[in-house]
Amino acid sequence: MKIKIAILLCWLLVPICGLPQDIHFSQTDNTPLTINPALAGEGNCSGRFISNYRNQWRSVSANPYKTISFSGDMSSRKKKFAFGLLFFNDRTGTGHFNQTTVQLCMASRVQFNRQTFLKLGIQGGWSARSIDMESLTWNSQFDGSVINPDQSSNETFTQEKTGAPDFAAGMLFTHNWTNKNILNIGLSSWHVNKPQTSFYTNTETLPVRWCGHADMTIKLPGKTLLIYPSAVFMTQSSYRQFLFGSFIRYIPGLDSKYTGREKASSIYFGMHYRFGDALILSTKLNYRRQLNLSFSYDINVSRFHVASRTKGAMEISLSYLIPDNRLKL
Repeated sequence: MKIKIAILLCWLLVPICGLPQDIHFSQTDNTPLTINPALAGEGNCSGRFISNYRNQWRSVSANPYKTISFSGDMSSRKKKFAFGLLFFNDRTGTGHFNQTTVQLCMASRVQFNRQTFLKLGIQGGWSARSIDMESLTWNSQFDGSVINPDQSSNETFTQEKTGAPDFAAGMLFTHNWTNKNILNIGLSSWHVNKPQTSFYTNTETLPVRWCGHADMTIKLPGKTLLIYPSAVFMTQSSYRQFLFGSFIRYIPGLDSKYTGREKASSIYFGMHYRFGDALILSTKLNYRRQLNLSFSYDINVSRFHVASRTKGAMEISLSYLIPDNRLKL
């Protein structure tokens, strides 16, 4: 029991006393503008709107980590330019640590030949953080029998709210084979201006986050199955994260042969592994290539499973795609 309590306290205090780290989603395919600004306007569509909700550590805390996100992006007719908007809010822990970010992005694509492209993107906006110090208790408030919240904590905070501009940049390499298999490889850098985020001093800044990612679209023989293997690696200060796995897409029907107006629906099944942390099981329903409903669950396999009982995070995503009739994949 003491081990469980110690582990839980360490996790819950990370947002307050540790180095600040970014939010993360398990459904990286549904949060493109948190992975790479150059992903704006990508996908089998001319535009898309995506909403996300993540709830984590409900099994170990009365105040679980809750993250919501909304993004919208679209490309020009020839996909040379793309624009996007990202909003997310993250609320964590007993201290109601709250982070809200709003960013705009734009990207431009250069075509080397009919099959190979390079895309560059930039993203920037404002990030605000706040914490409710009154809801926190400290060991210094122990009066001999219990933690007394009316007793002084002797902790000094210069502020309970902070905000700063925040910028990112990225690039994306894409190659299309004649058999319509697709390879994407990207690299992005976040917090390139190292915004100030500390509640204690005006000197601590948010470390730069580097993100490398790759994915493929592989069409199997026939017209009903596709595979989408992917990998994402992120590093920020001493923190590392490596996520890899694959989706398989099953298309039970076919598009209308002559008019093209009727699009076939499909269902996805996915399994991914966040190294040393969680096994992620996912499913997605796609309605006529326009509406996606995705659900995933993180099965915690880290040392924290002693406290979490393997219960990690639940994530839901809803997206609407604006059709692009020029794209046939």
